[in-house]
Amino acid sequence: MSLKGRIAIVSGGAGDIGGESALEIARRGADVAIGDLVDRATASERVSAIEALGRRCHFTQVDVSDPDRVVDWVDEVGAALGRPDIAVATAAVVTP
Repeated sequence: MSLKGRIAIVSGGAGDIGGESALEIARRGADVAIGDLVDRATASERVSAIEALGRRCHFTQVDVSDPDRVVDWVDEVGAALGRPDIAVATAAVVTP
């Protein structure tokens, strides 16, 4: 399925499941906004991989457990890439 012209936001997008989801969405033609707790340097490999596919990628360090911060994140994505069409929620907290 083509996602050309779409914009996706992926929480947890620097991690394993979220990162692979973000890459697949980009492979299908969408620009991708990644939100994750990690810093930009940690997420840079994922961002670079998406950009190497010719897609735009915007990274934001965000804690999705804070609803106000999520609203700010979506607004930031809208300003950077345009209104999101797709939302993928893969952020999680793992406790031993």
